[in-house]
Amino acid sequence: MQTRGHMTISAVRDVFWEWDPAGIRDARDHVPNEYDALASITLAMLRHGDEPARIAERIARELREGWGVAPDARVLEIRIASMRAGGDVT
Repeated sequence: MQTRGHMTISAVRDVFWEWDPAGIRDARDHVPNEYDALASITLAMLRHGDEPARIAERIARELREGWGVAPDARVLEIRIASMRAGGDVT
């Protein structure tokens, strides 16, 4: 969800739930905040001006080291680039 062209944490969180690297989408009602930390990191890095590839690498590392998940970071990079192009994150 975007408001007046500004990227919101809700929009970034939705990207994670659509991507669902941990495979927990079916349990979303029970763990609605599961991707909040990753969404916060992503939004902060977007606002800082980091490139989508760098953000995706950071998130992939977080998922590998903290969650034991080996995601395809390229998928996230594409989604981040799309978010960045579609909304003002400054």
